[in-house]
Amino acid sequence: MIDFELTEEQKALIDTAKRFAKERIIPVAAECDRKSEFPKDVFKAGLGDRPRQPHAAAEYGGPGLSDLESAMITEELAYGCSGIQTSMTANTLGLTPIKLAARTSRRRSTSLAHERAGPGELRDDRAGRRQ
Repeated sequence: MIDFELTEEQKALIDTAKRFAKERIIPVAAECDRKSEFPKDVFKAGLGDRPRQPHAAAEYGGPGLSDLESAMITEELAYGCSGIQTSMTANTLGLTPIKLAARTSRRRSTSLAHERAGPGELRDDRAGRRQ
């Protein structure tokens, strides 16, 4: 039989994401839409200075959450505003093909490149320079 009960850790992830949506996203979402502004302070509070891929494996510099746990976080953030949530989690879309099919060395360099690059920066690991 399949057990659909969430673990305590999963419940804590959901609670944290839901609280962030209620406290940080919802209060600014409508104004950001009206003014066509990007909520930099929300991103800094939620992501710090670097983008994060929730389901990137721990051995490649990520938190190692499962795809299900990543979806749980995404759903709770979207409760606050689907536009802000998409901007916060869209980089996971690019990681999925790498996670599924790339060589181990490519997985490591791709995951860690996001950790080394600053906000709004891309990094070309092959050349070792920022673009």
